[in-house]
Amino acid sequence: GYVLPVPRLNFNGLCFQDSPSGVGDGVQFSTAFAAGIQIAATWDRDLMYERAAAIGQEFRGKGVHFALGPMMNIDRNALHGRNWEGFGADPYLSGENSFYYVRGIQDQGVVATAKHYICNEQESNRTYRPKTGPSQGYSANLDDKTMHEIYLWPFMDSVAAGTGSVMCSYNQVNGTQACQNDKTLNGLLKDELAFQGNVMSDWGATKVSLESALGGLDINMPGHDNLMGYSLLQFIQNGSLSEARVTDMIVRIMAPYFLVGQDQNYPSLDLNRDAISDHYVINQAVGRAGMVLLKNVNNALPFNRNVDKYYSIFGSAASRYSDGIDPHGVLGLDGALYQGGGSGYVRPTYFIDPLTSLLEYAREFHLQIQYVIDQYDYSAINNALNNRGFFGGKCLVFINAWSSEGRDRQNLSAYHDGDKLVQKVASLCSSTIVIVNSVSQLNLEPWIEHPNVTGVLWS
Repeated sequence: GYVLPVPRLNFNGLCFQDSPSGVGDGVQFSTAFAAGIQIAATWDRDLMYERAAAIGQEFRGKGVHFALGPMMNIDRNALHGRNWEGFGADPYLSGENSFYYVRGIQDQGVVATAKHYICNEQESNRTYRPKTGPSQGYSANLDDKTMHEIYLWPFMDSVAAGTGSVMCSYNQVNGTQACQNDKTLNGLLKDELAFQGNVMSDWGATKVSLESALGGLDINMPGHDNLMGYSLLQFIQNGSLSEARVTDMIVRIMAPYFLVGQDQNYPSLDLNRDAISDHYVINQAVGRAGMVLLKNVNNALPFNRNVDKYYSIFGSAASRYSDGIDPHGVLGLDGALYQGGGSGYVRPTYFIDPLTSLLEYAREFHLQIQYVIDQYDYSAINNALNNRGFFGGKCLVFINAWSSEGRDRQNLSAYHDGDKLVQKVASLCSSTIVIVNSVSQLNLEPWIEHPNVTGVLWS
């Protein structure tokens, strides 16, 4: 997204760029930060702020003015393809994350964009295309109490933190499109919460002109549909839109620009400028702190490297993708996950998978490791499990689940028959540790109570 420069006013324009977990859209030299769902699992306000500050430094380093995050939709639908971008189903936890994200981003001189406002809780039927129809998109229908206690809460915290922008969503709310919804935009956000920044549409979420301007929309993105801009002039001339409202739009667009100091020596725009610094340090800290130990029978974890010398590694999720860094396809993912897909995805500058790390660790501490990455090759898996040299050793099974913007998950099962893999390994290995690498909820019931599954680590 781009607002053009106005040279006579010494205004150099505004660049709006995804995503909540780093500088996205395939931009080079970006850190793929641990996703929102992972930082939420830390419950650590300091880490929340430090992660956001590092993300903000990369946006600023590339000269981007608006970071399109945080994403704070409430995880009310376990199949929602974008759950990994947000902070989970607890409104208070989501609000705390949103608050410190906004502070961390804007302390770097970058404007935060709280999204997707509001009740954007699924990808299925989210869009409404009047020209192609017939789908009108879904409507989230809810009462005032539910709106305030659940869905509005994290946006309230974002406004309290001083967010400069809020992005309205694709869906309808109580039968009205979110980007022309007078009740949610003017009534709740700008009046009740006293939000003084701008409301920006999600890309293509603006459906009508006058109603959107009156309903509270300030920026139409990407803007190629002629619904705002000069199109508003006719409404001013015929008296259906006041000049004061257009002035209000401009003030709301420019206020955050001055609030965070973008008029003072802000870097020029260069999306491919190297801005990653040493942000892997905070990224590792978030990755560690956000892991959750779900099962640990008889202190199976942590391992003792002086005693536990033999390790068998199973599962494609232990390794990197077979065809490069970028995941693609709905079901074809075959490697360790660092983020989910869609506009929130950040292309990493580098990618170190768990197996590589374990092999380096084995070199340093003289451990013996065998592995089978192809989890459909049960001949190789059987051979590894029957390798007498590894009897009594530890078995690490990596499973994952992927999701993306644009589609919801089909089920809550692990990808690539991951349940079957765990059951197979556990049937022959008395100390099986399962490492779950998932975008959101997963059904662990098929194997969680297996006596040989002695540890489960969720990341």
